[in-house]
Amino acid sequence: MTERRSSASRPAHEAELDDVLDAIDLLDTKDMLNTVVFAAVNLTRLPGYGPEETNVCAIAERQSELRASVSQLNTRMDAINSHSGTGSQQCVTKIASDMSAVKDTIAQMEKNVEDIRNNVNNIVNGVSNLPTPANNTQSRDQNVVVFGISETTDWRKKLTDVLHFAAGREVAVHDAFRVGRVVPGKHRPIIVKLHSIWDRRLLLSNSRQLASCADYMRNVYIAADETLAERRKRTINRLFRNARRDQKDTELSEDGSTLMIDGVLVYSLKDGPARRNRTSGQGDQGTTSPTNRNGAR
Repeated sequence: MTERRSSASRPAHEAELDDVLDAIDLLDTKDMLNTVVFAAVNLTRLPGYGPEETNVCAIAERQSELRASVSQLNTRMDAINSHSGTGSQQCVTKIASDMSAVKDTIAQMEKNVEDIRNNVNNIVNGVSNLPTPANNTQSRDQNVVVFGISETTDWRKKLTDVLHFAAGREVAVHDAFRVGRVVPGKHRPIIVKLHSIWDRRLLLSNSRQLASCADYMRNVYIAADETLAERRKRTINRLFRNARRDQKDTELSEDGSTLMIDGVLVYSLKDGPARRNRTSGQGDQGTTSPTNRNGAR
């Protein structure tokens, strides 16, 4: 209970009464008064119903007022009945006029809808006739590439386990297939098409956790599915950073298309690694090499 004190605006008992009423209102709104029965404590404050307390004069006065009210209602009903014919005809005429206006409005709306339908059909036909782009980069937005899973009969189950471990939950997969040529002793990468771009971001951000596993997942790596231009751009930037870290003489063109180290052309966005360096194990994709993937971890 909150202790209430009298103030200049109101006395203490009024504040206490407001608290009681607010508490009852709160209980009523929460439907907690279904089993509560209110009863009068002081019966002397209730109105009496004894014959000795009936006021005969008041009853007679109320009957007189009731008789006058009934008389007035009869007069009004007679007036309404006498003018009902003319009033009904006017109402019918007005309703017919309103219905005609509504009909015209509906006809105009149908015409507008038909025009919109024709415009939409023209737009759809125009879009369907547009040539399909040769390289649809949007299809890669929900894809990841998984490296290091052996080409056994249960590789799909291993892929499911890897995705579940990296994401921490079940991941919906639209399709999964291997790419590249079959080379003895090597495992082809797996393109995984996901249903959600958020799953792709979650897998890429948590792929480092696979290195802490003790089983086959330790050698598995998850990367983004990128185009050749994107992979080469990332590779040339990585080679540039490594050369600068080793304090080598590096020269990167202004447009970032070629990289020279110690006066020798090493990499270009157009042709990838230089021909003289192709035998050193540097590939276009960058992440396909075991050394690069371990370094990325």
